[in-house]
Amino acid sequence: MTVEGTTLSTGAGTYTATFTPKISYIWSDGTTSAKNVTWKIIGQGIAVPSQSGTLTYTGDSRTPSWSNYDNTKVSITGTTSATDAGTYYATFVIINKDVYAWDDGTNNAKVVEWTISKAPLTIPSQNGTLTYNETAQDVSWSNYQSTYMKVSGSTRKTEAGEYYAMFTLKDTNHCWSDGSTDSKFVVWTIGKQVLATPYLATTSYQFKAAEWEPTITNFNGSTMIKQGQTTATRAGSYVIVVKVKNQTSQIFANGEYAVVLQDRKSVV
Repeated sequence: MTVEGTTLSTGAGTYTATFTPKISYIWSDGTTSAKNVTWKIIGQGIAVPSQSGTLTYTGDSRTPSWSNYDNTKVSITGTTSATDAGTYYATFVIINKDVYAWDDGTNNAKVVEWTISKAPLTIPSQNGTLTYNETAQDVSWSNYQSTYMKVSGSTRKTEAGEYYAMFTLKDTNHCWSDGSTDSKFVVWTIGKQVLATPYLATTSYQFKAAEWEPTITNFNGSTMIKQGQTTATRAGSYVIVVKVKNQTSQIFANGEYAVVLQDRKSVV
């Protein structure tokens, strides 16, 4: 037989050779016509590039590093640098398709995704403690960055208790340290003011046939009230109850809001 067509090549591709039987010969199928046979040279395999490592938003332009990228074999176009957090796409093209192909056997352009991650911010929390002092107080925050977040809700209060402030991110380039981007409610507190517990200076007094009022140590008329038998003219035992006026924001040192005091007069 004779052979014609492409029988030798150095480049990757598909080629055709033509075979013709000589006189007095036939093909196994009984024919004598020329037969075209295709053959291939497969290009040297190249791995498709991918982003190497991670990028996080900094406010500056960021350019990804690439694994498996050889600029002598592959060219890159598309988005190759960016500033904002997000997903971007670069296109890789084989420079010499006669010699190289992708690992999957193709040699068409490959579009590859790369990303810049959001910069994480710590969720603010109350800085220090506040105690009721009869005036309005502003809460102080740890990890509050006004450039990247805003605060709303309750941030200034007078009475003791728990309050809630809401922190909201200002842009799409940041997230919270837990990866979320929704607004965060943060509790802060004003503690109760502790008042010295009242007590009777003495519990036994000598009867002198005159109206008498026992002395109560630590009593403060601006923050406490007295109830019960606070004065007496006869000998006997009497009960005085001292209560905290503002029980929302004040408490006695013993943990109670009222103390019962008993005094006794002696008959002379």
